[in-house]
Amino acid sequence: MCIRDRIHSSVLDSVLSDIKGQRQAYSSVKDLYDELEKLKETPFTEMQPRNLQQALYGLQEKMSNFNPAVRHFSAYTTLDTYIKELLANHRFIQDLRSDAILDRHWISLKNQLKMSSWVISSLTIGDIWNSKPVANSKIYHSVIDTAQGQHRLQVQIDQISDFWATHPLETTFFQNKVTLIKGWDSLFEKLEEDMNSLAAMKLSPFYGDTIAATANDWDDKLNRAHQILDSLVDVQRLSLIHIS
Repeated sequence: MCIRDRIHSSVLDSVLSDIKGQRQAYSSVKDLYDELEKLKETPFTEMQPRNLQQALYGLQEKMSNFNPAVRHFSAYTTLDTYIKELLANHRFIQDLRSDAILDRHWISLKNQLKMSSWVISSLTIGDIWNSKPVANSKIYHSVIDTAQGQHRLQVQIDQISDFWATHPLETTFFQNKVTLIKGWDSLFEKLEEDMNSLAAMKLSPFYGDTIAATANDWDDKLNRAHQILDSLVDVQRLSLIHIS
């Protein structure tokens, strides 16, 4: 065999070896791509962030067990890079599954991302991944921070609402003649505390129209309650004078 034939044979062997390696690499990653497609189809509302993260870690572990010979092929490196990108989205996925994210925040996120294909009621994991949260982190952070800030304010309002909806007035039967309310000091202290909390909310950057409507409603209720309790104190004082 002449030198030229040997060179051609060597090149051909190299090409055939490369083709064989490529086939082996694509064959190795095919099942993992199938698993990723199944994950993408998972409804977002049914997904548990920790389980999703573990599933991606599981794919990485399977790749670590691949034949070292296939790891330099693009089929392997592309998938490896892609899974790392998906894992980098985890913090956003976790925040989006919190109770703070309401429909209005999803609509805001959809509009800012210009994801016109999104159907909020039937979003999938794939929809979120395809929106590239890391690349669009500024938008994601803005919506999530707003949602969490509004949630904190709403929790404060709910606590105020729960207290005044369920708190019983302390009473005592005075000289077996009349029922009197007691514990006025703590009652007025609580009123002042909650009214101050509602006033402080107005300084928050998250105090938007939605929060303002509920907060103002409770501010009105507490102010009326204060007036009523002031009147009751006067009536009770007169009653005690009359009884004495």
